[in-house]
Amino acid sequence: MTVFNMTENSTLLLNYYTREQRALAKQLREALQEQDYRLAARIQKGQHLVKHQIHLLQLLQNKHADELEQVDRWIRFLQRAITAKQEPHGLHHEMLLNYEQQRQKLLDAASSPPTNTSVLQELMKQLLAGDLAAFTLVLSKSTRLCLSIRRVRRTLILTLPELIRHRQESTIRPVHLRRLRNLGFTYYDHKDKLLAFQPLATAEDLAHSMQLLMKITCLVFDFQDLHNDTEVRYFSA
Repeated sequence: MTVFNMTENSTLLLNYYTREQRALAKQLREALQEQDYRLAARIQKGQHLVKHQIHLLQLLQNKHADELEQVDRWIRFLQRAITAKQEPHGLHHEMLLNYEQQRQKLLDAASSPPTNTSVLQELMKQLLAGDLAAFTLVLSKSTRLCLSIRRVRRTLILTLPELIRHRQESTIRPVHLRRLRNLGFTYYDHKDKLLAFQPLATAEDLAHSMQLLMKITCLVFDFQDLHNDTEVRYFSA
């Protein structure tokens, strides 16, 4: 059995939400210009939700995202303090240099090539080619939350087992169930399993299946649910 630690590349979703953020900002400006404050309030609510999703995706891509955000806040505060006091040197300046160095280290860590980010996609390609029958996406080792992924003929079958246990232990909450049902999962075995079926016969089917897996790892469960201990397991001959 081969085991890889895996952090799913969420660039496509991040790009989508970034575009959505820009579109909402434009709509908000137009609403304010027309003094439609009720619409502006709804748009601002949408902006908050989009910002939250972007933050989650950034954390999935970079475990230092929270720390980087805090360092950026300190840098902005110190820059304002130095400008207000017209103090190019002194304690604030030394603190600013220290935080800027921290920021650069965090950026360097984020830009380092991620390991095994393509493992999931490579395994899906092997499923499509018939070189692999099945593998397991361990969403959280600490809670034993797993997703079995196998191909039968031209169909991809995704199985989330031990649903009763996960519900009892609050590993899976009602919000997770609603999201999974919205993605096409259905109850089986007296509601102890969730199953979803996807066609997997073409490259286009592969792309749709990858999008589904990305939604599960990025939108159904967030980084706090997964405890940063996701991995892929599969048996090799």
